[in-house]
Amino acid sequence: MNNQYLYEQYKPLLFTIAYQMLGSIADAEDIIQDVFVQLIVMNPDKLAATCHKSSFHIVLIVKDKKGGIIMGPRTNYMETAPELVRLIGQLEMYKNQTGFDKKLIELIKIRASQINNCAFCINMHTKDARKLGETEQRLYCLSAWHETDFYSEEEKAALELTEAVTMISSNGVSDQVYEKVRQHFDEKQYIDLVGLIITINCWNRLSIANNNVPE
Repeated sequence: MNNQYLYEQYKPLLFTIAYQMLGSIADAEDIIQDVFVQLIVMNPDKLAATCHKSSFHIVLIVKDKKGGIIMGPRTNYMETAPELVRLIGQLEMYKNQTGFDKKLIELIKIRASQINNCAFCINMHTKDARKLGETEQRLYCLSAWHETDFYSEEEKAALELTEAVTMISSNGVSDQVYEKVRQHFDEKQYIDLVGLIITINCWNRLSIANNNVPE
């Protein structure tokens, strides 16, 4: 069975996965042949099994806007470093003790993930936010929250803190940001917010370093 025949057989599946990752029909059509060639090189004897795995587990070569490449996950860190994942997971579970509104928590996670360009986490937490009843309007405008009236003053303070902590090397966390947060949250809540922001930044960096891709 020659490679051209195999390519025609798997082209629809590869296109579907590439389109889900890229969000562009033209980009997906441009890249699928390169994807197929890479899969043949990697695992020629198990092409069928490889192609039928989910997009999270399949290794796709995708051209990005800068002309480089984006690959799939480099490792299954839940297997290779379970203790690390468990410890970050404990930080994640702490959010349940904070008493914060669940929608606020998701807004914090999405905003930090936007800043860090973590597509995997943006995809995950926008889905989670929708399940909680978050509106499309607020999700679409989140990166420009300060230009709208769609968010409460409490949410705006938390989002400003999220940006400051996530980009902490730029200007640190100013007294002005701190005072805004303290108008709506007490001392413990301030630290809890910082903890939430640190946690999503951990997940962002782990996902980006591992080349996780959204499903």
